[in-house]
Amino acid sequence: MLLDPLVFCCAEAWLYLLHCRQVWLFRRRIGAWPNIARPRTYVDRMLWRKAVDHNPLFVRCADKLSAKDYIRERFAEARIPRTLWSGRDADAIPDEMLRGDVWVKASHGWNLNLEIKGGAVDRAELKARTDRWLASVHGRHFYEWASLRPNPRLLVEEAIKPPGAGLLWEFEVRIASGRFVLGSMVRCNKRADLWRVYLDREGCPLSDTKVLAAFGPTPFPSGLDYLPRYREAVRVAERVGGELDYARIDFLWDGERLFSGEITIYPSAGLSPLASQEMDDCIMGGWRLSESGFLRHRQPWPVSIYADALRRALARTEGAPDAV
Repeated sequence: MLLDPLVFCCAEAWLYLLHCRQVWLFRRRIGAWPNIARPRTYVDRMLWRKAVDHNPLFVRCADKLSAKDYIRERFAEARIPRTLWSGRDADAIPDEMLRGDVWVKASHGWNLNLEIKGGAVDRAELKARTDRWLASVHGRHFYEWASLRPNPRLLVEEAIKPPGAGLLWEFEVRIASGRFVLGSMVRCNKRADLWRVYLDREGCPLSDTKVLAAFGPTPFPSGLDYLPRYREAVRVAERVGGELDYARIDFLWDGERLFSGEITIYPSAGLSPLASQEMDDCIMGGWRLSESGFLRHRQPWPVSIYADALRRALARTEGAPDAV
């Protein structure tokens, strides 16, 4: 419609005003001003998701405990690390739950976890640390909407250990409405010796050498028979992510068994540009905003004016329907 450019201009001004702090953070991190109302890049879309697409399903998937139930409902055969205990007070954790190798985690955030080996734990320090976790509002700084939930919980989870002296690997499978868009294999995540390589659906490394060098030299491990479990992870992720327009489904692989891990709604808080054009093509070619929760449902007036304009714009680029 002729008025659609005016609608996008007004919506952009309103979103800039409403989320001025996030706009400025985006500018500092990315080095450019975002296009929120009509997102054009991956990071634009992530900011649009945080500001506009408040899909209630994101809240469930962002919580570590409820995400496990979500995965089981969609793939009953999925192997998931066992939750040994959950609650809101570390003092209530039975001593026997902490005697082996376990993880203590908060359900509502990333990096809110503590590995306990062989039962070596200081209960007073555990209580102090977990109280800080529970008092925090994860996602506030980067406005990760789905994580801005009250009443987070603690959980004690079994530690997945590779047999012998093996390594623990992670598979990250990015899914758009049940369709594979990009995979990756990770070792030593969140450590200085992080190793990551990006993969296509069949498990072959992407051809773009910038991807392989994005986190330093990444020689592919010779003789590692990862393909059967990686392809299994892809199949599970496609089942689990059928109702999500875009998400990253994370898995652990101990060299033998595959464990479904977590569902990530805002990878890298939505502020990490894609490492290469090939990654951009993979994700942007598969992620259809027309399948988002915001656009799948009729919005109240006057938001419906903007939603209809966006549907029409996407119909020209995605082949999406222009009405709901």
